[in-house]
Amino acid sequence: MSKLIYIDTNVYIDYFDERSYGFRPANEFAFILIKRAMSCEFKLVFSDHLLKELTKHIHKDKVFDLLDLLKTKDKIVKINTTNGVKRLASEISRSKLIHYADALHYALALTIHAEAIITNDKEFLNINSEDIIIMLPNDI
Repeated sequence: MSKLIYIDTNVYIDYFDERSYGFRPANEFAFILIKRAMSCEFKLVFSDHLLKELTKHIHKDKVFDLLDLLKTKDKIVKINTTNGVKRLASEISRSKLIHYADALHYALALTIHAEAIITNDKEFLNINSEDIIIMLPNDI
């Protein structure tokens, strides 16, 4: 099975909104990640929580177009939030001192055994995890 990568909401928003941070072209890094997944380097974990957050910021047609493309190439692994994942997220939020929404992404990634979380969220980057690699999009 291909490596599983969980891409955080902010990276997808970088892609859709063509954002950059100063001289750093965040949208290009996001595009490269998606392109690498399409070329069979890894599969992307997509959760119901991620979909909910994305559709708050990005028109759902754009989100579903990307999802459909990834699905047709068999590059998506779906996971849904369960009560067990919610309990784990609550524990992570308390122990790692991160917001519950971020802890839920982390718990979902752990539950599906993703190898990495790709994020621009500094809160995630401060987590010292032995279970999963947490990195910036330009570091993968």
